[in-house]
Amino acid sequence: FLEDYNIRIARHLLQGVDVWLNTPRRPYEACGTSGEKAIINGLLNFSISDGWWAEGYDGQNGWTIGPAVHDVSEEKPNADEDDSQSLFSLLENTIIPMFYDRGTSGLPEKWIAMIKRSMQTLIPRFSSERMLLEYYHDMYTPTARREQLISKDNYQLARDIADWKSKIPMRFSSLRLLEFSVEGIHGDTATVDQPFVVNAFVDPGKVEESEILIEMVIGRIEASGHMVNPDCVPLKITNRAANGVLTFSTEYSVPRNGNYYYGLRVIPYNGSLTSKEDSGLIIWG
Repeated sequence: FLEDYNIRIARHLLQGVDVWLNTPRRPYEACGTSGEKAIINGLLNFSISDGWWAEGYDGQNGWTIGPAVHDVSEEKPNADEDDSQSLFSLLENTIIPMFYDRGTSGLPEKWIAMIKRSMQTLIPRFSSERMLLEYYHDMYTPTARREQLISKDNYQLARDIADWKSKIPMRFSSLRLLEFSVEGIHGDTATVDQPFVVNAFVDPGKVEESEILIEMVIGRIEASGHMVNPDCVPLKITNRAANGVLTFSTEYSVPRNGNYYYGLRVIPYNGSLTSKEDSGLIIWG
């Protein structure tokens, strides 16, 4: 009853609201579906950067209270006081003046433009249609195809994978990442759009060449202090030494300015696995 009552109250509120205010404590917002629903009704979100708003806010489609956070953020001392000051400052200096800024037409043109941007940037991303299509294409269909492969020929593929997984830890323990080098970086600085070369030198031990996957993982450090959606760039064999040492190489260009984290990882590879990390084994360099 209470849930139904809240839904009916929210439905009526939407009809007479211009700003959807949401003030959870970071990081306790589970999602924030009321704010997603508000978009369709032409409301502008004014929210703590948590839950869905941490993903949806782009600086021009609403307002965020306090710091703009794009990843998990731990609760900080004095967060309530800091957020309240941010809330009232934005209301007084930004939101209210924009709402009452009327041109010769008598319409709040900047406000309407922000509503349009909010609807354009958020409705396609935060909708049940998009969610269901992603489930269908990214989960249900691949899972059905995988089940057919696994069960084919009396589950032969499942037996092959289980056998490989049981033996690869011992063989992978013999592999050694001897060193890796980066050419084209001056100190700690790389030039945007100028490629640099990464080389890794590996003693494969008892691991076959085809079972070795080496990637450079590199990503820009966001405001949260974390990498978001890093690039995983595979290295290819460029030399086989007489002593068995393999040289893997790749080129990479930094796409834009900023601070970056990067590292090298070696993973045992099997094309029949559901994901490249499925073995649970990795060497970082």
